Parts: sequence; structure tokens; C-alpha cells
Amino acid sequence: MRDRIAEVCRDFPAIRALLTAHGDLAPLDALLDALREQADPARPLERLDGAVREAEIARSPYKDTGAPSHHGPTVPAGWSELPVQGRRAEAVFLCPAGACSRSWLPAAHDTAPPVCSATGAPLRWERI
Repeated sequence: MRDRIAEVCRDFPAIRALLTAHGDLAPLDALLDALREQADPARPLERLDGAVREAEIARSPYKDTGAPSHHGPTVPAGWSELPVQGRRAEAVFLCPAGACSRSWLPAAHDTAPPVCSATGAPLRWERI
């Protein structure tokens, strides 16, 4: 579940845009509330997954064909899940609440870590 929450955090802008245009933001807000309150996120995450699937169907010109959707949110341009080659990371930044498995390795030009989409808190620093 921590990996799935990390995906939501990573794709937060795309998920919010999809739900704003073709769905309902309530399931996303419910997950964010659960994470902020350190409550069990399982049910809100399940609701969000369903809402995203429904929004993808609403967005699709083909509607629901019963085929699995592969049009989920993508990593924003310029971001990568992989560390920069040839650079040894001294620190990694992690979920501030430990609720997800998100990690972020800073690049040379980065001046501050990204913030948690759920809480707005900066990601937690940890030496490698």
C-alpha cells in the first residue's frame, strides 16, 4: 500500500487534473485527509482508484470497453524515478509521515526537496 500511496503523491497534479475535468475530487480529498490524520488509508485509496478509473473512462472517446486502462497519470516532464547517472547521492528525501514509499534524490541544481502532496510538509531528509 505504501508504494501505491507513493504513486499517488508522485502523480498528484495529473490525478487532480483528471478528477477535476472528468470526475469527483472527493475521493482524493478523503485520501489526503486520512494521510493528514494518520488514519488507515486503505479504504480512501480504494475509492480513489475507482474514481480514477471512472474518470479515465469518462475521458476516453471509446468509453468502457471492458479492457484494462493503460492511460493512467504519468511522471511529470523533467522528473525521473531513477537517480542521475555518475552522481553519488549523499541524502535521500522520504515521506515525512512514513505513510508511503516515495523517495527523491536531489540533483545538483535542486535547492529544496519537494513537498508532500498530502500534508504540504517537506520530504524528510535521511543520509544514505
